[in-house]
Amino acid sequence: MPDGEIREAPLKDIRESGEDQEEENGYEELPLPEDDRKTDRGEFGDQLDLHYEALIQNHTPTPGKSILEFQLEICRQFILESIQRKRPHIRIIHGRGSGVLKKEVEALLKNHPEVSIISFNPFSASVDVVLS
Repeated sequence: MPDGEIREAPLKDIRESGEDQEEENGYEELPLPEDDRKTDRGEFGDQLDLHYEALIQNHTPTPGKSILEFQLEICRQFILESIQRKRPHIRIIHGRGSGVLKKEVEALLKNHPEVSIISFNPFSASVDVVLS
């Protein structure tokens, strides 16, 4: 892409060849390994749920940081690990709410040099990301 420009596209436009399953809403789920024990998925796997209740099950919040700062810190770690593991796509679940977390995640992705395409999925309150 010229000048590192990020473009947004519906997930149906970025499907891998051979994939022809599409849900009624126009979005499809990212494929995940059938058996997690067969794949070294790292700390996070292919998707990250940024709901605070989900994060504190595996991560310890840094004292003095807000919940939003904690969520964004984990999101940055997830993106970095995904790049290191050469994952072509990831999903970040930001949830529904006031939209603050979604906007912050969007800004983080748009400013990241390894992110080539982002596609927001309003039905699952998430964003699908293609990494370069």
